[in-house]
Amino acid sequence: DAGCGRFSDTQVTVNNQMVLGTLMNICDTPKCVSVGQDWREDDSIRRVPIIITANDLSTLYAPLLRDGRMEKFYWEPTREDLVDMVFRIFEDDGFSRAQVADLMDRYPNQGLDFYGALRARMYDSSILKWVAEVEEEEGRIQRVIRDLIRVRELG
Repeated sequence: DAGCGRFSDTQVTVNNQMVLGTLMNICDTPKCVSVGQDWREDDSIRRVPIIITANDLSTLYAPLLRDGRMEKFYWEPTREDLVDMVFRIFEDDGFSRAQVADLMDRYPNQGLDFYGALRARMYDSSILKWVAEVEEEEGRIQRVIRDLIRVRELG
């Protein structure tokens, strides 16, 4: 939906039109596929499923969603599914499943991106705290900056 959908304040691009046109062509005539500017019209082309994921199908080109062109399977994750997904975000940080479940209870009805942003903010806060501690030690910050630049140059 983000790549092919139409939103109120976005422009339609050539790439967007190409994707939608190709998908419509595959739906309408799956055995007639273009290879560059030539058309391959033999019957040996096998149909294969094309799987897309989306948050909001209402933004897609409506004829593409018509019954017979697209089979739609809606998945509503269970609480356990959501806990597992958020746990994967935080597992490298030493959080337990119970802690993740508590976090989700504290911030209910949030999307997965909220928890990813929360994790990023945790790292940002830790780095800012570390920089403040290093600045307290006179001269150490200059050595750290010099070391970081050297590491970056060595690449």
